[in-house]
Amino acid sequence: MHEPTFKSLEEIFSVRPTETIAQQPTTPTASETIVALVAEAKAVLAKLENVAATLGTALSPTPAPTSTTVDGVFDGKHMITDDGIVHPVPENYASKSKLVEGDMLQMVSHADGRRYFKQISRVARATVTAILECIDQNSGIAATRNGARYHILHAPLRFFRVTPGDTVTLEIPVDGGTWAAIVGKAGVCYTESRYASPLPHA
Repeated sequence: MHEPTFKSLEEIFSVRPTETIAQQPTTPTASETIVALVAEAKAVLAKLENVAATLGTALSPTPAPTSTTVDGVFDGKHMITDDGIVHPVPENYASKSKLVEGDMLQMVSHADGRRYFKQISRVARATVTAILECIDQNSGIAATRNGARYHILHAPLRFFRVTPGDTVTLEIPVDGGTWAAIVGKAGVCYTESRYASPLPHA
């Protein structure tokens, strides 16, 4: 049997089937690598910032209590502000500061509930002598030689151990008023550290 006269086209023209060339992975350039690293760094930094913000909020100290101040005039027992609000003034403070009616006070209030008063101006005063006439539930009442009567807080009466009939020295407001401060009593100095026992009832 004879061989075929003609050879296949592959043999005649030396045509070879197209070989499949496997694609090689593309190596990124240096600039592409840098861009990728920067993006990763930004992502990590954003996460760290979020964590830091969370920790900062959780660990931040409690703000210090704030305070407010308000001014007012002393009426003998209270501080009254311009808008008519009445604030009781501790008798011990009023007596030790020798407050008289008309003095200007400032009240400092803290957020935790503490508050204190301080004297910011004093009205003109006069010093007189008076006799304590009686002591009631609200105050003591002393009369001067010319018949003027003034209320006195209980705290200084206790401090000086004043009883009805005793003569006391008072500071009174020059421009008029009904409340006065005791400066002293004959034979008693303002140096004792504690008040005496409660006042006897009139």
